[in-house]
Amino acid sequence: MEANAYAALKELDHFMSLQGTFRYRFGGREIEVRKKPFDMVFLVNRENRAGKTFTEVEDLMELLGLGLYLLAGPGQGASRDL
Repeated sequence: MEANAYAALKELDHFMSLQGTFRYRFGGREIEVRKKPFDMVFLVNRENRAGKTFTEVEDLMELLGLGLYLLAGPGQGASRDL
């Protein structure tokens, strides 16, 4: 387990230090990635900035759906307030 954890951290370190783009094949398509892994990840907590706690999976699903909608739309700054 420790060896796997170390290998995963080494891979993350490698991809976080890459400059430019990275290409790989996935599902028969070539994918081009321009961002680093942690620039594309969103951590989700069960409590938002206003202190509202989400205890049901359905509530979190709605929160994530609204967040993705706001990120994709013209009002991208509003997603910080979910």
